[in-house]
Amino acid sequence: VDARTLDGCTDCSVEKIRVTGAFVGIRMLGCSGGSLLKCRAESLTDSGFSLDDSTGVTVEKCSIKGVARDGIILGETVATPSDDCVLRRNRIVGAGDEGIDISGSGNAVEDNLVLESNGTAFRTEFDPPAAGNTFSGNKALRPGLSGFGITGTDNILTDNVVVKSGDHALRLELGSGHVVQGLRAVRSESDGVFCRDDASGVTVSGCKIVKPLEKGLDIAGDGATVFANKVTRPGLDAVEIEG
Repeated sequence: VDARTLDGCTDCSVEKIRVTGAFVGIRMLGCSGGSLLKCRAESLTDSGFSLDDSTGVTVEKCSIKGVARDGIILGETVATPSDDCVLRRNRIVGAGDEGIDISGSGNAVEDNLVLESNGTAFRTEFDPPAAGNTFSGNKALRPGLSGFGITGTDNILTDNVVVKSGDHALRLELGSGHVVQGLRAVRSESDGVFCRDDASGVTVSGCKIVKPLEKGLDIAGDGATVFANKVTRPGLDAVEIEG
């Protein structure tokens, strides 16, 4: 069972609690406003914190370690996306799947650390399309797959860091209008930035890609804008544009 469930709350706050050995650590269902502050979740059989069909919730300065699924998930099913939430300065270590998984729109993901997630560190969902979410100042260290896996529309990523990703440092697919600015990616096991042919109208600028195993920038989608990027010592091409 879940350790804590808040159902239909308005402006409820939970501070400084620790949950262990449950299914989901803290679940918020249909909540508006409110916050999770300085909470800890460890050794869970599903996810750390799950915000479903919720709006305007802040999750800040929380610690999540050793969960079997996602560290923080917004919108666990296609019917329950969460919008306008803020995830700030959280630390997630050893998530069994994604570190932070977003289904919803207008969410702000700022200054979080995801360390050694088994899957992608930061991810947005396509069904329903994640739209207008912002990711800034986040760090993905040694993710099993990509540092960022972005689908949906018009998501904006600025000044994020990815170190030693097991796949592409940043992957764009299944959507349009994404903006990637100021990414620093070091030693990815595939490309630094990979834009699949089903992601159109993306902008990639001001990125520094260091020692990717394959290409620095691999852009296959149509209508891309790519400028002012620096690629150092790629295993293959520095930049390849196919769209």
